[in-house]
Amino acid sequence: MAGERAADRAGRVRGRPRDPGNDTAILRAALDMFIQGGVEGTSIEQVAKRAGVARLTVYRRWASKELLLAQAIEFGRDRFMNPAEVLAVFADGEVTRAKLVEILVQAVADPDFRQLIGRLASTSTSHPELMRAYTETYVQPRKQVALQLFRLLQEHGELPPDIDLEMLLESLAGVVTYVMLMHPARRGPEEVRAYLNRFLDLVISPARTSNPG
Repeated sequence: MAGERAADRAGRVRGRPRDPGNDTAILRAALDMFIQGGVEGTSIEQVAKRAGVARLTVYRRWASKELLLAQAIEFGRDRFMNPAEVLAVFADGEVTRAKLVEILVQAVADPDFRQLIGRLASTSTSHPELMRAYTETYVQPRKQVALQLFRLLQEHGELPPDIDLEMLLESLAGVVTYVMLMHPARRGPEEVRAYLNRFLDLVISPARTSNPG
């Protein structure tokens, strides 16, 4: 009977609806702690305290600190480049490369985003399990959204029809990361905009000249 009561209590806990407000508070707390202290400086107990929730509330949602941090990192990225919001920018029918560049410029100019990317870069080799969780659970689905945007640009003649979109996406991500990590304070919006356009011209122009028809 005691076992049945315990199972019944566990079932009620699992069936309790999640509070989106708690989720947001937990992710924001985990993100802030990760930016400030990295993986070592973050714990479930500290995240729960900072978010104002019980430790069990965090454990019910995320089975490990790595899974929590992986989603917190993506939560931080979505604050600057939410995939749905990015696609919405092009919903008015004006699909241009300039719009894409401007979205990237705004993200690069945000000091919080630069700090997040810097912390993430320093974690990639020291905590491969975190990077694996982040990549498999959050990066891959959003990569498909980015490729959808690139295909849209391609359909509107902003990208050559024969260019490798996946390679372009990964190369552009690398360039943006480089801009943020190398002398980030020295690069203003105008310089970043010019730099990204030079890169795109360098990549796109050969593809267009190789297939003029």
